[in-house]
Amino acid sequence: MLPHRVEFWAWIEQADLFEKAEMTANIFYILSILLARLSLLSLITKLTPNRRHQFVSFALSGLIIVWSIISVFVAAFECRLPNSWDYTREKCINRVGWKNCFYV
Repeated sequence: MLPHRVEFWAWIEQADLFEKAEMTANIFYILSILLARLSLLSLITKLTPNRRHQFVSFALSGLIIVWSIISVFVAAFECRLPNSWDYTREKCINRVGWKNCFYV
């Protein structure tokens, strides 16, 4: 009976590792979306001679940066501390609602 118990704890540790990896992947995904959007806005700013377009690009850049900072904090702290990556507990935000809000 002891080997089954050891396998169970190894599975729990592996699940914990996958949850940490998922949280890290979510944060890197948000950062990659940030950089892609800022890159596109930078291209628009460099290509257009119109001052109004440049102002809108700078304003959108600021909005995207604020959105990304908030998104990283929400992704990092979806669940209560000290294990903010543990999605199996009941003390987490509505992940489906968050994903819908994030993708819109």
